[in-house]
Amino acid sequence: MLDALAPNFAILLLGRAIQGLGTGIALPLMFNIILEQVAADKIGLMMGFGNLITGVAPALGPTFGGLVINNLG
Repeated sequence: MLDALAPNFAILLLGRAIQGLGTGIALPLMFNIILEQVAADKIGLMMGFGNLITGVAPALGPTFGGLVINNLG
């Protein structure tokens, strides 16, 4: 919400920093949960899905943002 309503670049940058902190906490927690909760024979598959999500998101995020900006102004 902070980034969506940012009136200037400084507030936008603050919002992105907060997002970065959240991601820095969430990613290790996600892999820890996978290692602790998933059956041993499925750990590789679930770790692959976790890496797929974190690998594809940086490519799709700017693409989606660009589409929103072009269509909504």
